[in-house]
Amino acid sequence: MLSDIPVDVFLNILFLATPRASSYTQKGRQALIAVCLTCLKAWKEIIYNSTMCWTSFVLEMDYIIEFNDRVALIDRWFRRAGERKLSLLVEDRKGSEVENDDIVDVLVMPSATTQFKPAYKLFLKYSGSWERIVFRNARFSWVHGLFIFLERRGALPACFREVKHLGLKFYGHYLPNVLPLNHMPHIQRLGVQGRGDFMSFRSAYAGKWSRLRELEMGMVASVSVHMQILRECVNLTKLTIRGNSMFWYWENQGSLNQAGLLREAQDLPILLARLEELVFLGVIYTNAFLQDVTTPSLMILGMTKHTTSPLEDWETASDIPALLERSKCALQQLI
Repeated sequence: MLSDIPVDVFLNILFLATPRASSYTQKGRQALIAVCLTCLKAWKEIIYNSTMCWTSFVLEMDYIIEFNDRVALIDRWFRRAGERKLSLLVEDRKGSEVENDDIVDVLVMPSATTQFKPAYKLFLKYSGSWERIVFRNARFSWVHGLFIFLERRGALPACFREVKHLGLKFYGHYLPNVLPLNHMPHIQRLGVQGRGDFMSFRSAYAGKWSRLRELEMGMVASVSVHMQILRECVNLTKLTIRGNSMFWYWENQGSLNQAGLLREAQDLPILLARLEELVFLGVIYTNAFLQDVTTPSLMILGMTKHTTSPLEDWETASDIPALLERSKCALQQLI
């Protein structure tokens, strides 16, 4: 009978149906809740008393201010996790619609961030327990305010000291000066998207890049900045470079040309000896990377290009075989 399944077997089955270290899914959370509604009291007790079931939470909102209304629920959820490390994904579905350059400085002032404090205090309460924190389309001003809130309380190092995965995806903004990478000694996976002064961004975290195992970049910057960052990411196993053509064209209208971009990268050859997966998503200078990166461990190569890009006719047919020949790798998938 189903009720006779050993507890350890039941938990292993349940583990496959719930959000895990690499799986932030609404479907996973719904599966856990569905199992909690079972009529078998013994199963309910196992679930409620198993700390492993309550370590991940996905919060999706139309506006970031709604976070305050969910704090009590998230707190109750994470309290069941005991001493385990925690994962939180926050997605502001309409964050890109309300962000405004002119109000960012106002919103991060102490008097203006009072309305966000209930959510900020949640991060402070579980300081030292966070293992994965991902902000997807969250307002720049809200995230910036969070970092300032923690910094002013001397809690920024403690809050991020156990974080292994940090994701920051913004539309039109970036925060290289307050990104807490220097307080994250265990960081292994980083995802960043936005625009800003990326030369200082690279140098500000020199010495941290070699710790990364996975990197996703969606930055508005010259190809040389990307390449200089990659030169220091010697231990990467997975790299995703995401295009952000809207802001690229906004900043650089009329200045894109194949010869210039390729010249910019010529003096920056990159060896990524451990890289197993390389993905380009809508990148308009794919060729510059293909011609200058060597990847002897590469097994998966994927790319898509924006159909509206003026550079869509660049030839990649010769660059891909050249990369494989130069790298002497055993490619298994080409997407």
